[in-house]
Amino acid sequence: MNKTLRLALALVLALVMVFALTACAQHECESKCEECGKCTDAECTEKVCAEKCEGHQASPDVPTEEGKFTWFLTLSEESLEIPAHASIFVTGGATNWATGVGAIELRPLEGTNIWYAISDYDPEDTPEGIVAQKFEYGAVLGYNAASGLGADAQGLKWIDSFKSNECLAFAYPTNAAFTVDGNKINLGTHTFATVPGAPVVLEKVTFQVELTEALPEGWVVVMPGSYAEWAKSDKTIMTPSADRKTWTLTVEGILEGSYEYKLVAAKADGNMNWANTTVGAGDANETVSINGLDNNGTVPLRGEPATFDAAIFAAAVATNSTLTVTFSAPLAEGVQVAIPGAFNGWSPETALMTPNADRTVWSITVASAADGDEFKVIVIPQGNTVGWGGGNTEYGDGANNFKLTLAEGGDGLTIAALAEPLVYPVSAAE
Repeated sequence: MNKTLRLALALVLALVMVFALTACAQHECESKCEECGKCTDAECTEKVCAEKCEGHQASPDVPTEEGKFTWFLTLSEESLEIPAHASIFVTGGATNWATGVGAIELRPLEGTNIWYAISDYDPEDTPEGIVAQKFEYGAVLGYNAASGLGADAQGLKWIDSFKSNECLAFAYPTNAAFTVDGNKINLGTHTFATVPGAPVVLEKVTFQVELTEALPEGWVVVMPGSYAEWAKSDKTIMTPSADRKTWTLTVEGILEGSYEYKLVAAKADGNMNWANTTVGAGDANETVSINGLDNNGTVPLRGEPATFDAAIFAAAVATNSTLTVTFSAPLAEGVQVAIPGAFNGWSPETALMTPNADRTVWSITVASAADGDEFKVIVIPQGNTVGWGGGNTEYGDGANNFKLTLAEGGDGLTIAALAEPLVYPVSAAE
């Protein structure tokens, strides 16, 4: 075989090998991208294919509902184990960048590393239309309702470091465009990594406070605070020792952090009057830190015993006290009067008064009341619903509540709730 023929055959063989390798590479590329169809024959190289098809793989089998979006993302293998008191929250241009609990809360799809949520969308929108607007989104790991925190502390918060009662401070991905398969919105694969100092949930913590004097029977110490939305409930009422000078409260599943609180001497029957507060009064709340504790620690609330003013106990009306309100003129038949206040949970529906024969003096018997208890008076015209607003007339509007002033304690007292008669209908000057 002459030299020219050998060169020709070599060239043909090389071309065949190049064609075979190219065809193989193109087949491999097309195989990888067959679900997304982003590569044309002319540009189908492994590099181009990989870049174009990133995030466009076949959608996982996630739950869907007709007329709704299913948002989902995939956690990378490097992601942290997300605790039960946290969820992934998503926001972006498609949701008007809603934050807090207004963001979309994703939940784990059992048996997978996928998190998803199903949400409504405006009937005028379509998934394709939203994608066409090239909206971006951001995903953050935040507290959920299982954390026990208030709604203002849950959801998506744009912060960079952990702060108690705010958002779980985990690194979140930079804004990225999403892709759509039908009504499924694929947010891609992301890694969430914990930052130093991220909080943990303590199994239980016991708070303890010492009093200078024993609290009388019929009274309890309540510890409302930021850990419990400042509420008085069974979860914030403390338990006394035998001598009623040491009071404790055990809270389960509380997050590490610092909390503000008050200590209130309150009626054991459920009436908590903020005026009774002598520890953490006004804006000067007490604070307590529960960082670095074990799962069953006892935390002293203050460095010295707490003192409550004994006068609040002496001034208390124990049971069956009658409150009266006088009007300057008789109220028409069908008109009702309510006196919601600290002594009945501020509930107009359970605070309806009874008139005397000429309908000028109205009275109600309450289980207990205390000096300084605040209240309002509501007059409900015939046909109106008992409650706040709705055309009903309120006396003691806004923050200008009336207050009870009791001369002495005892059972069955009749108390004039107001020194001056009320005028109804309200004059134009009022």
